[in-house]
Amino acid sequence: MIGMKTATLIDKINALNAEGVRLSGSAAGYNDAFTRHSEALTLALAGIDVGGIEPDYATVSAANLAYIFRRRDNDPQTALGLLSYFFECFDSATFFGGARILEELALIRHYHPRAGSIVNDLKLGYQEINDAIENYTRALENNGETFPEIVDKPTIQNRLLRSMGIASAISTTLATKVESSDQEFYQRESITWAQREVDGRLKAGETAGSALGGAYHTLGVAQTELADIDVAMYDAAKSNLLRAQELAAERPMVQSVLRLRLAWLNYRAKPEETRDETRELLDAVLQDQDTPARWDAGVHQALRDQLTILGAHLGEGYTTRITNMYTSQ
Repeated sequence: MIGMKTATLIDKINALNAEGVRLSGSAAGYNDAFTRHSEALTLALAGIDVGGIEPDYATVSAANLAYIFRRRDNDPQTALGLLSYFFECFDSATFFGGARILEELALIRHYHPRAGSIVNDLKLGYQEINDAIENYTRALENNGETFPEIVDKPTIQNRLLRSMGIASAISTTLATKVESSDQEFYQRESITWAQREVDGRLKAGETAGSALGGAYHTLGVAQTELADIDVAMYDAAKSNLLRAQELAAERPMVQSVLRLRLAWLNYRAKPEETRDETRELLDAVLQDQDTPARWDAGVHQALRDQLTILGAHLGEGYTTRITNMYTSQ
């Protein structure tokens, strides 16, 4: 370790991970983010070998790398293998470390459920994100008398709130996959969790930024699934998705995804009377793929079904354009 003091090593790992997280806010930064997180993981593992730092620095670095594998490469198997190794082989010494691994595991179950086991994987993901929420909550309450957390309170609070959004997203998907008798439960859960994230961020004083935008985005998506039976939900979903667009002014890919979300909302609630608006939105989404707003591999996979359904709804060559888009990836 070339004589590096423990505190200095920890500062270096944290700085690398923080920079990696910042860079991974856009697809253009994924490669540099991967480099930062890889270096952080290497330093953390070396620090564990010589003693002096907790294994959680390595597990958090691994979770950050898993995010890149999933989003940049659409490679859930590598991400899952990495997460499973650290979850099984490294005992978390802090609540935050365990929560971070569980959060990423839940995201893989959500966006990459196994064929033939979709509902089971989604339910497992829902349990994992609930466990992550519990651990983040305990981390936030930890006064450090027994052991300190490895990140500051604002970082814990942000991940806790984001995990509520993930719980909403998984619930939204589950509501479309489970038996009709269970749908209402997950629909209710999806809106409750999303509203809790929005309320938590507003209570914390957030008025702008990608995190608050993401919370409005998640709430709008949850409300969309009820927009066909409740006009108030349609209005609320549209308002929240448009608010998310305002807050994502400097994030082209997110803007593009939100165009797709608005088109899907139209299709769910008012397919015929909004056809022209939906066509304009879908045209813009397809054009985005040749600009800096181009979706990353993970987003392409996650939204493929909705994009395909919208293309079939509009006809007029849209199905062919969408098929060609995926063929050319």
